[in-house]
Amino acid sequence: FRDNFKIERYPRFAIDRHYYSDFKRYANYPADAKFANLGAGSSFHHKRWTSYDFYNDFSDQIISNKKSIDFTKTNKLNEKYYLMYCSHVFEHIPRKNLDGFLKLAYNSLVPNGTIRIQVPDAGAIYNAYLTKNYDFFNIYSSTLPKNFDDDWKLEYLLLFLVATAK
Repeated sequence: FRDNFKIERYPRFAIDRHYYSDFKRYANYPADAKFANLGAGSSFHHKRWTSYDFYNDFSDQIISNKKSIDFTKTNKLNEKYYLMYCSHVFEHIPRKNLDGFLKLAYNSLVPNGTIRIQVPDAGAIYNAYLTKNYDFFNIYSSTLPKNFDDDWKLEYLLLFLVATAK
């Protein structure tokens, strides 16, 4: 199984340039090509993408391409996908289930399909904490409770980033 992977690592600027700068990003795929977002969360919706997530917010009852799934118990998706995207999911899957998750993804790709896996950069997180770079954590500021003690703000934001309720 592992011998079948072709791993390419790109720095973020190259990913942005390589994958997202061209607004014709679907031009190289058949009109009926399917795409999957593994661990999509509740806010990702796109008509060409099937969104899979462990946490069932019941939106799958009104959004046809949203599916609730337990990645630790499922070994097959019902479709074959040209592209898969998986962002900040690995850290939520128990280590003993990661091989199964990767097999699930691999077996659900069309031949020569692509999966993009994004994981947190622990070094960048730690450096932002050490240098008190609040801007790094700014995206999570809306999670701060009202009247939160500023002395613990950075620690709260760090904790929310690496140990969410999920």
